[in-house]
Amino acid sequence: MPNQMIMQSKNVDTQLKEGGRRVKFTVASSLLSELGERLVGAPHIALAELVKNAYDADATETIIRIQHDRIEVIDNGHGMSFTEFNDFWMRVGTTHKFEKRTSPELKRPMTGSKGVGRLAVQFLASRIEIYTAAKVGDGSELQAFIDWDEAVGVGELVEAEALCKEMPRQTDFPKGKSHGTAIILSALKQPWTEEEVKKLAQQIWWLRPPFRSNPNLKTEAQRTFDVKFESADERSIKEFDDQMSAAQNNWYARIVGRLEPPAASHNEAERDVALSVEFRGDEVPISYEYTIPAKNHPVPYCRVDGVEFEIRIYYLWGKQRAEVSVSDARKYFKQFGGVHVYDAGFHLPYYGLNMDWLGIERDHSHRLNESQLLPKSLQEGVSRGLNFLPTQERIFGVVNVDTSAERTLAKKGRFRTNEDYLKISVTRDRLIENGAFDDLRFIVRFALDFYAFQEARRKAQEKEKQISVETLDRTFERFEEVLSKYEREIS
Repeated sequence: MPNQMIMQSKNVDTQLKEGGRRVKFTVASSLLSELGERLVGAPHIALAELVKNAYDADATETIIRIQHDRIEVIDNGHGMSFTEFNDFWMRVGTTHKFEKRTSPELKRPMTGSKGVGRLAVQFLASRIEIYTAAKVGDGSELQAFIDWDEAVGVGELVEAEALCKEMPRQTDFPKGKSHGTAIILSALKQPWTEEEVKKLAQQIWWLRPPFRSNPNLKTEAQRTFDVKFESADERSIKEFDDQMSAAQNNWYARIVGRLEPPAASHNEAERDVALSVEFRGDEVPISYEYTIPAKNHPVPYCRVDGVEFEIRIYYLWGKQRAEVSVSDARKYFKQFGGVHVYDAGFHLPYYGLNMDWLGIERDHSHRLNESQLLPKSLQEGVSRGLNFLPTQERIFGVVNVDTSAERTLAKKGRFRTNEDYLKISVTRDRLIENGAFDDLRFIVRFALDFYAFQEARRKAQEKEKQISVETLDRTFERFEEVLSKYEREIS
């Protein structure tokens, strides 16, 4: 019986080809509304799609401006030519982002692949204006207008239209760029409350890296994506800004250190580091001072002059503050974690998660218990203190130096030799590893070891105070802590 049905289908196919007519599928324009509601679903998700489009367009800054019955999203990305607007923006469901995988210039991983950006604007508003100027073009600007109510009402999707015209460039894009895209939405379909603004920030906070921008380095531009929110409602602005920085502010402990100026009571060459370790919830930070040790010299002396640093430690399990997703936070710090070095405000891209310049991951792999840097007095009474050294994926730190100022001081004879000072490499991506770099590494790593032993003491005290019965939530939290701590040893 099945074979008979297959033969019959083949016969029908042959008969229709010989004498039948071909009829094309049609799509009702009302599908725009249906798709927008099903694929986008909520106003904050819809607006986040436009911000993601700016990120995919290699923008370094995007402005979101919400006014009464009007939303503006303006970026300084590569913009669109008429051909790109026609082939990509006007085509619903295009897969070019999925096929390319990375952005054209900065090679960012694409954040979208379904081509639903235009559905997002239809979901948000009835009218849209687009002003876009391509980075590579003839100096013109494309202006387009769409009335979504009219487009949905034409009946057939292929009959829906956008009015567009090429004009001389006249739109101002962020940071003074002559290229980018401005999308203006009017006749809004939903009100924008503080809660919606907060949800918007929760959708896009992970797009904005923690680094300060550096226009002189392409790799830094790749990591730079600033989102500015403007509104007449000051509370909405604060809600947005707080949520955008919530993941970074969810630190468990904060380590702050500064190389002190030469003290009058010391030899000018001896220098102390003022250290402060603060645990969230504690009223008083833990303070400590330590001196740079001598390195094969009869008199101790420090080969660096100006060092400041701040390192934040995170616990990326359990419920996070400000409704930050644990999985998003882990992805974020897996990409941007580590201790980074800035030279007079310029990020040195060599340092970060992929460069274990402080030996953190090395000591984890060797499962060391004792610190080689801390004096014995700080380690007494603490069992396996170095086991509490955080992995790079749980920290974010910034170390500030100034190689130009160090070079000037070296020429003035501040250091024991005119050549042993912090120097930048020819490639300007790292510091030369000399004696001064050893001192810098000691300053920062000592602080991390100090934190680890303070954390070990805290955990031991908590265990002593722990009652025999605890909540199930706390049991699972401790279970996650143990798994994370021994992650590298568990198959």
